[in-house]
Amino acid sequence: MRLITQIPKLQKLVLALLHSLPSMGYVVLLLSMHFYVYAVIGVNFFRGNDPGHFGDLGLALLSLFRIVTLEDWTDVMYTAILGSDVYPAQGAIPIGPEPEAFGVWAIIYFVSFVMVGALVMINLFIGVMVESLAETKLESNSEKQAESSRSVSTIVSEIEDRLNELKSKNDETT
Repeated sequence: MRLITQIPKLQKLVLALLHSLPSMGYVVLLLSMHFYVYAVIGVNFFRGNDPGHFGDLGLALLSLFRIVTLEDWTDVMYTAILGSDVYPAQGAIPIGPEPEAFGVWAIIYFVSFVMVGALVMINLFIGVMVESLAETKLESNSEKQAESSRSVSTIVSEIEDRLNELKSKNDETT
């Protein structure tokens, strides 16, 4: 906390993060719905072929998190495309009880999930943060402008008061 109070740039960053929390909540909700829909579809399609990744909803959600972070997601995809008997991926059971090749449907499933999840949703997080940082910077600049305009008006009024004092002294002497 002391570090945050000592470094103004860090203060702005933390303030922007705090301001962006409500908007990030909506992005998290949207991402959660995306994950849930794809997890249900994945369990229904790929459970028999790849129970190590899609055996139940929890495993499917964990596998989708792995996929959205682009962590070796192609192994999971190739197991679904070619079948676990041809391409056994890592998991609890390398070859599922019902190995089946899903081909193009698996490609559509995984590529659409990666495109929407990894590329679109993650960029939404970044966009919310950038917008919040811009708003914080704008507020900071407007505060600085207000301070500088107050100081200029204060200086001008002090100069006017001093000039009036000098005029009155000059009038008294003449």
